[in-house]
Formats: sequence, structure tokens, C-alpha cells
Amino acid sequence: MEFKVEIMSGAGNIFSVIDNRERKYPPDLIRKYSNQICTKSYPHSKTEGILLIEPSDEPKQDFSVKFFNPDGSFGMMCGNGGRCAVAFALEKGLFQPKNEPIKFDVWGQEYSAEIIGTEIKIIFPPPKLIIENKKIETETQYFLGDFIDVGSPHFVLNFDIMSKGTNTNFSNFPITELGRLIRYHKDFLPDGTNVDIFKIHDDQICLRTYERGVEAETGACGTGAIATAVSVFLKNPNRNSFEIIPTSKEKLKVVILHDDKKIKEIDLIGGYKFLGKYKICIDD
Repeated sequence: MEFKVEIMSGAGNIFSVIDNRERKYPPDLIRKYSNQICTKSYPHSKTEGILLIEPSDEPKQDFSVKFFNPDGSFGMMCGNGGRCAVAFALEKGLFQPKNEPIKFDVWGQEYSAEIIGTEIKIIFPPPKLIIENKKIETETQYFLGDFIDVGSPHFVLNFDIMSKGTNTNFSNFPITELGRLIRYHKDFLPDGTNVDIFKIHDDQICLRTYERGVEAETGACGTGAIATAVSVFLKNPNRNSFEIIPTSKEKLKVVILHDDKKIKEIDLIGGYKFLGKYKICIDD
């Protein structure tokens, strides 16, 4: 089977994007071949997810996007993927530039977006769930962090607190080992969780994310940036605008709109890039 794939980057998060306006590719087919699509579609590296772009069944929405992880898991929101999806849908003519928010569907949840110069803003609702100071215990140690679900679940750890009393370096910390330990912890079964570690430096938040479904550290994670900003906001509600520097070093901005500390809306702002077009063949 042949797939026409475009590769896009959202702040260093690399995606395989498939134009499904003709409904040629059923979601079950994409799920079946997700690992092969992510492995074969980009010659420089394995991509970190698939964006299946379709017309929306809702007349008031501009388009629909279905996001799949490389392991075939689905149903979650992807912030960086959302921005890439908006840019892709605009380029393909699924909607025309306009002065009102762009509406699109992600697995039954409606989101809004705005184009701001060369960047795109995705508007998120308040977190579905916040559990502050959640203690995760293993056989040899414990971790204290915030569990925050912003359409995708994240366990957020402050690196300075976590590494206190050690000589551990943030950039070299073995996040894959930590990520797997927490991602599969019994407290997060059956779905698991993403894992984020952050460090505040010169008013910027340096962020590293282990993503479930990818089962590795990724160049960036939009929902991880949001969850981390929320975690910092909960400790310091006088600050509501955050610059996030992910592993890719491609800056993201998160703005939390609130009413007396009650979160009303979260904006994720960042860039996107088109990296190339490819055809791949996968044996059925």
C-alpha cells in the first residue's frame, strides 16, 4: 500500500501528515501501520506521530485531525501536532484565512486556533484533572510531582527539587529510564502517562519530555509545555505567561487565562515547518 506523506515540525516535534480529504485511509488502517509509517516516511529520523487530516462532519468546524502515536495509540490531543494540522489544512485549502478563530476537531473534542504572523495559537480548555503533589513510590525511591491532564496526561517534576543534594545535570539526566519507570507505574494504569522534568532558568522554563506511545524523549511536547506551565502557575499564580524551551530549543509560549486563580483558558503559541514530501510503500 502506498502512502503520500508530508513531514512537518512543530517546535521540533516531527510528524507524518497524511491528507485524507478523500477518506482513502480509514483510521484503523493508519493505526495498523502507524509504526511503519513513522519509521519509513522520513529518511532522517523516525517521526513522533501521525496527523490524519480530514474534512469535519460538523458544518461549523473547518477540518478534523486524528492523531496517532507510533505505537498505534490514539484518542489524545497533541499540541504541537495541532499547530501543524492547522498550517497543513490551510495550505491544502480546507479553509480560507479569516478574522475569526479556526475551529477543528480532535477525536470528538473541538479546539480553536488563530494564526499570528508566522506562528499559530491553539486555545485549550482548562485541565481535565489536576492532582498536586502526587507521590509516586517505587521499590527504591519516590517522586513528588503534579499530575495534570490537558487532553493528554502528564506527570510533571521540578528537576531542582527532584535532584536536590545530587550533582545531576539537567541536560544529561537519563529521562528515558525515569520516564519508563513512571509511565508504567501502577498508579497510572491502564493508560500510563507522559513524564516531564523542568528547570527554571532566567525566567524561561527548560523542559524535557518522555512521551508515552513514542516511548522515548521527544524534541518537544505541546501538552507537556502546557502541563508544566500549569504546574508552575499553581505555585506562583502571579505569573501567567511562560516561555518554554524544549529539547529542540525551539521556543514555545504558554499563556494561562484565569479568574482569581481559576483557569479559564490556556493558549499554546509556537511555530511550524514543512520539511518535505515523501511516498512510502508498506507491504500488507
